[in-house]
Amino acid sequence: MYVKTVLIIKSVGFQQLDRVVQKINQNIELPQKVFILTHEHGKDIASKYFGAQQVLIYTYKRNFNCLFLPPLLKQMTFDEIILPVTNLSGKGFTNVFLFSLRIRSIYRRILNINLDESPITKKHIFGLFFSQILYSVISVVLTAIFGVLLFIVWLLL
Repeated sequence: MYVKTVLIIKSVGFQQLDRVVQKINQNIELPQKVFILTHEHGKDIASKYFGAQQVLIYTYKRNFNCLFLPPLLKQMTFDEIILPVTNLSGKGFTNVFLFSLRIRSIYRRILNINLDESPITKKHIFGLFFSQILYSVISVVLTAIFGVLLFIVWLLL
């Protein structure tokens, strides 16, 4: 019998994660094995949800980063990766989305604060990444322009 493998990347607090787990358990169509990826400090709490054998530890002390993939995840493949976010749009979680691209998976979906599901593709993730860069560049340029203008006005007064 086929067992679906699901990875939840814990990018939200445990209160929301509790709601995510309940939602996943409601929508079971196949037998599934659920893994959670968390930082070291969340290991004990995460073990209460899934059992110790299903908790994967992000071994680095920093935020999830696509440049730093734990060796264990390089060998694993999942049917689905679930990316919980704490807002409606998923803005601000680009690092987690990019990190998820390094993990082999057939399907990715976002679960927002209201537990609304939406699929996320590689194209969508790269679009979010490039729009974030574009907004940063625009804000730096506009800040520089207005800074120079204000400095000129200050000199003239």
